[in-house]
Amino acid sequence: MQVISNTDKRFFEETKKQLALFGSKECNFLKVELLFYDTLQVARHYGDDPADNSLLAALKQLQLVGFAEAKTRCNKVTTQERLIKRFNGQFRAVLGSALRKQPCLTPAV
Repeated sequence: MQVISNTDKRFFEETKKQLALFGSKECNFLKVELLFYDTLQVARHYGDDPADNSLLAALKQLQLVGFAEAKTRCNKVTTQERLIKRFNGQFRAVLGSALRKQPCLTPAV
């Protein structure tokens, strides 16, 4: 099991707070998307193999299902915002799980 550095833990905590502030409005989804890709990049610091990196595996799974679903265009704004809200919740859950399970250390270089 990989351990997460203090710097990355703070980044994940800030990301969770920002996700809560952005909410599920369609106009804020680009900001959420950028946070998601930044989080993927940080997760890759701990290894590129999802078999060895549980955080990366969870984010990749979220990318395949939740992110793809949230990016699809819907006819109704309420439907789109419901999908974005679901993705936000799943993203925050992945971050929360990573924060709860991991002790602190430095990333592999």
